[in-house]
Amino acid sequence: MLAVAVAAQLGCSYIHQGLPALAPLLQAEWALSRAELGVLAGAMSVGVLLLSAAAGGLVDRLGERPLLIAGPLGVAAATFLASLSPSPLALTLSLAIAGAFLATGGPAGGKAMLVWFPTRIRGFAMGLRQTSVPLAGVVAGLTLPLLAASLGWRGALGAGALLAALAALLVALVYREPPTPAIAGRAEHTGPGALRALLRDRSLL
Repeated sequence: MLAVAVAAQLGCSYIHQGLPALAPLLQAEWALSRAELGVLAGAMSVGVLLLSAAAGGLVDRLGERPLLIAGPLGVAAATFLASLSPSPLALTLSLAIAGAFLATGGPAGGKAMLVWFPTRIRGFAMGLRQTSVPLAGVVAGLTLPLLAASLGWRGALGAGALLAALAALLVALVYREPPTPAIAGRAEHTGPGALRALLRDRSLL
């Protein structure tokens, strides 16, 4: 289950972590300024920022498995749309949508570690799962430029979309609920009211 959670996050994070490797090609495609390129490169992170809290609420309501599947699938679909983008604006919006689905990876993967691992090794498991984000950066940094050199930046994005889709398929085929969860049931306080209470929390602010 740890390996599946790592694979799901890697599939989601591949393009997010590797997008800067495509920056020279994107800049050349539309003669972008550095400021415009910076906006485009940060689009996925904006999606993550805006949807992370809501994604955590969905994991509390639906459980981790549906989000471990939906997250990579959404990233795959939005990244494929990004590969077809006719303009920088369309590419930016597609990447922001991909980031919104990427936001599910952290809470869903973290919940998977909570329900599968006892407190004795839970932190260790969580740490290993979290290495999937920088690992995605390493893999993308090594492979995306090679893909772009042979397929162009659109083909490289398409390959990233395929990787995310395969990650979703892996979760669907392999991930299952633990026979005896390491933590009790679902969160009791969810929904809009819980989100408002969270946003009023002084320590969080």
